[in-house]
Amino acid sequence: MSLKRYSGFELSGVTVRISKIIDTLITDPIKVLTNHHLYAAIGFVSLLPLVKNVLVGLYDLLRSKSLNDISRIYKPTLNASETSSWVAVTGATGGIGKSFCQIFARLGFNIIAISRDQTKLDNLETELIALNSSIKVKKVRIDFSKHYTKEDIEEIVINQIRDLDVSILVNNVAEGGCFVFHELNSRKIYNLLHTNICSQIFMTQGLMPHFIERSKTLKTGIINISSNMGTEVFLPYFSIYAASKAFNNNFSLALASEYPQIDILAARPGRTKTSMNPNAKTTPEVQVKAILRFLGVKKETTGTFRSYIEANYGPSLYWAVKRFIRKGVYSTYQTKYRNDMLRDADLPLVIS
Repeated sequence: MSLKRYSGFELSGVTVRISKIIDTLITDPIKVLTNHHLYAAIGFVSLLPLVKNVLVGLYDLLRSKSLNDISRIYKPTLNASETSSWVAVTGATGGIGKSFCQIFARLGFNIIAISRDQTKLDNLETELIALNSSIKVKKVRIDFSKHYTKEDIEEIVINQIRDLDVSILVNNVAEGGCFVFHELNSRKIYNLLHTNICSQIFMTQGLMPHFIERSKTLKTGIINISSNMGTEVFLPYFSIYAASKAFNNNFSLALASEYPQIDILAARPGRTKTSMNPNAKTTPEVQVKAILRFLGVKKETTGTFRSYIEANYGPSLYWAVKRFIRKGVYSTYQTKYRNDMLRDADLPLVIS
């Protein structure tokens, strides 16, 4: 039965050609398999997503911002007594968080540094003032793994910065590590979830009324740090961490739809040279600069081009090297994390 007529309507153009292919596939499948034109058409169609990604990527690059643009757009303040607005950064004393503080300080933003280590906060303040003596630094000490409720964060953080004109919030703090799931103790699970998820929720919620009001007259932004590991790359022994990073990414994308007047960016960088990835090639400074280019331009970014390659092409190669990756990650777990976790759980240590 021909498919040229369907429900009394005549088909035409491309639809007729498709119907002919389906007819042939039903009546003579061997002919379809030897149709070189069909193969060419399938190949062309399969390239369309790649072409689209390239064109969208080029368009986003043309719209991307320089650091001077970031300073010009987000630094103006509502407070007449101050010369610039404030940037609040969680997990501010190391890795990507510290680089955010350093770059924003160079640009002339006042910095709210939020971390759990007072000594590191004091050292960071000294470094930032040395970078730019005209800025102010406010230090807020909190351990998000222990103080994670809305009431905790309101009392310890939000109440201290409520009167400051915060133009950008960087939700960066995170806890990670590789763990065999069935050996993961409840304390570590809660620490991961409280630090990686609750901190983002309640820091954002606490500042959102200010951001809504501020965005009526001045540009305002939120950067939520996620990871490729939670959205594209799924490695063994990172189940809870990856799930929390997937939450960060989707939380950010949903907020961006709910509050279009605020520039909300989900940043999911790949391997970056931090305490979690000491052997990575990309430095935190390079990663942060790449992330900032797309604040207010798009809703989601991988940061550097290297991270983009990891996210888009790494998974397709994973099958070929998964045995070596699994072995390497498990070796790291055995040597770096397992004994500490068993000690926390008050279980006998196993030295292998």
